Amino acid sequence: MQLILNKYMLLDQKCDIVLCAGADYDGLVPSLEFDFNADVANNFGCTSAVVVKGFERSL
Repeated sequence: MQLILNKYMLLDQKCDIVLCAGADYDGLVPSLEFDFNADVANNFGCTSAVVVKGFERSL
């Protein structure tokens, strides 16, 4: 987490906008990936939006 945060801070200083994309939830434990993405976004001070496949799924 610290390595990711340090690299983000370097980009943030050089760029007007930094777009962050998290894990794709295709791993063994999707809930852990979601938690990790949420932690990273929180540490970056980012707003997060979860994008999921909805095609042919019920509400």
